[in-house]
Amino acid sequence: MMRASQLAVACVAVLFATAGQVQADIITIDFDGFTPTGSFGGGVEDGIVVGGISGPVAVSGIFLGPLSGINSLHHGSGSLAVFSLSGFTGETFTLSSFYAGSTYGGGEPLTLSGFLGGSLVGTDVFSPNPPGSYLSFTPTNLSGVTMDTLVFDMGAAGPGPTNIDDIVLNVNVPEPSSLALFGIGACVAGLGAARRRRREKQQETVA
Repeated sequence: MMRASQLAVACVAVLFATAGQVQADIITIDFDGFTPTGSFGGGVEDGIVVGGISGPVAVSGIFLGPLSGINSLHHGSGSLAVFSLSGFTGETFTLSSFYAGSTYGGGEPLTLSGFLGGSLVGTDVFSPNPPGSYLSFTPTNLSGVTMDTLVFDMGAAGPGPTNIDDIVLNVNVPEPSSLALFGIGACVAGLGAARRRRREKQQETVA
């Protein structure tokens, strides 16, 4: 029979175990959930905030990545443009891959910067060439790096705009709190039962 003190220790271990558990959801940001516009102001797709807009950023269906069905994101020719991805409710994520290309001309180098809690955690630079087609990119310095914000600096778009599509993220979502609550309830019930048995035993000894 497990003693009350042993049960309490076991309960604490269960709570620590459940509190730290996360599940990874694989999502693809393909910009298909947004209305095509030449002046994109940001929004939310699959629980990820697309924001941090600087410069002319557009969403359209003129040049689609291989996984996308409707839209891609790009910037105006000759203009600096930046956008970011961040967790909507504080989730963290890692970058798996993305596609980038240029409809005409060579695309400017892409600089990706990852941040966690406001601190820079890594930077990667990619060259979306040759023009006229998409290339798949996977992170190097940002590989496996946990972040809550990922900034895409698309440069000056010379001589043509760079398109970005099909950004695959592994989002770390905390396990439902109900799991921890179930553990707490089970522990409380177990401790209560242990105390009742101890009182009954003491009463039998006195009698």
